[in-house]
Amino acid sequence: MCYRLAPVGLNPDGDHGNPRMSSLKSPAEELVAAIALISWPLIVLALFATQPQRTALVWSLLLGYLFLPSRFGINLPGLPPLEKRSVAALAILAGLLLFLPNRTPRLAALNDQPLLENHNRLFAWVFFGLAAGLFLNMGLTIATNQTSYTIGEKFLAAMRPWDFVSMASAITFTMIPFFLGRRYLARPEDHRYLLKCLVISGLIYSVLVVFEIRMSPQLHRWIYGYFQSDWVQHFRNGFRPIVFLNHGLAVGFFLFSTVFAALALARSTQVGTHWKWGLAATWLLLVLLISRNLGATAIALLLLALLFLGRRFALFMVTVITLTFLLYPAVRQTNLIPLSEIASTAGKISADRMQSFQFRLDNEDLLLARAAEKPVSGWGSWGRPRVYNDKGRDISVTDGLWIIVLGERGWLGYICFFGLLTLPLLALPRVRKRKEIPIETVAMAVIMAGNLIYLIPNSTLSPIAWLMAGALAGFVQFDVKAAEDAKAPVAKPSRPPGYSRFPAGASVART
Repeated sequence: MCYRLAPVGLNPDGDHGNPRMSSLKSPAEELVAAIALISWPLIVLALFATQPQRTALVWSLLLGYLFLPSRFGINLPGLPPLEKRSVAALAILAGLLLFLPNRTPRLAALNDQPLLENHNRLFAWVFFGLAAGLFLNMGLTIATNQTSYTIGEKFLAAMRPWDFVSMASAITFTMIPFFLGRRYLARPEDHRYLLKCLVISGLIYSVLVVFEIRMSPQLHRWIYGYFQSDWVQHFRNGFRPIVFLNHGLAVGFFLFSTVFAALALARSTQVGTHWKWGLAATWLLLVLLISRNLGATAIALLLLALLFLGRRFALFMVTVITLTFLLYPAVRQTNLIPLSEIASTAGKISADRMQSFQFRLDNEDLLLARAAEKPVSGWGSWGRPRVYNDKGRDISVTDGLWIIVLGERGWLGYICFFGLLTLPLLALPRVRKRKEIPIETVAMAVIMAGNLIYLIPNSTLSPIAWLMAGALAGFVQFDVKAAEDAKAPVAKPSRPPGYSRFPAGASVART
């Protein structure tokens, strides 16, 4: 059975807990979206059969995220629905397993890569500890939410042991791109290739974005038969494009990522060809400016200088942003952030913006108070972290991913989930002591830092972001160049050495 997704539980790529759209209108409209999802694994396998492994991996993930139908899934009993993120990730795994023997010589050195230094070993322990903590947290969440209760007319179901399978499957599907990036995109040349693919896909997508800015967001409805979000949110003195993603906010951050990718390529390319990437960056920035995504545009302008002020300073600022994000819920609860001043600044830009910002703050206060009732392991899913009035009516709106994770999984889940995402960013400055960090890698770190800022008011965390985070984790943990050099065959002498009466290694005094 196919159905349009209603956001329940952790789904870090779109709106959460507020199914605002109506169901699909007819089985025929369901059929188009279902065919697209079912046929995508065949396309992915064809890519792995005909293209190099890295090419097939990156483009399978990018194209699946950008063009498959949003807010639609295939229902599986006891498991999260198969939607475009999970279908693309599982198809890539199948392609790697089927074509692994013929496609991995280039990265064979990584299989037996030792952890060369103590901080690498520490990184590995922390990395796998956070991953294990995610699953431990799921068990604690279920164990501490065994009671169902009713608020007015609203019934909140208890968590049951079999919910662990669904929760574990959802988080596994979400993080598959992370582990793929760590394993297969750890080298600087892989980072460069990923940025190139990002810019090329951004240039293609920008045509569709400009079309929807002019003609209204209709492409998803024309092809898949339904509009995947709330129409009101995509008309603000003009049209905000959404194309085939969950929300226009996701389009804004995708464009942000392509701008920084193009700028990094322009800086790293030889003088004769760097202008092409600079021209691409200019065009993508222009499209971002007219796409009515104030948040993504503001973050882009705020972080733009980091690519030109030196890599050490850029990594320092990435670390500051990462730590600020991780501590944001605690600081938010202590009321140390001058929110009234920020709201006043937003009001100078637009009264609507100030009203929207204040609405988000009020909801955060409600949800933080709710999360504080179960601070360690959270409330779980089934709408339990949300706030209801005496009649059972839901009076909360979850926007930022941080409050969603904190409410559902508590502080333990928050630390493990975002710890995995941010650990490579925090470890990058130490890597500078061991090897050079190219501008492409720095650009990926800046894009991830921008994504963290974006996650405070929004919940846009795409598979592309997880892939980048994994690629950075592989770069931090593995010294792939050293491993490849160690496995390089020793050159044999062109002719056997002649006889010498001196023992090997002895020095001969010159006269």
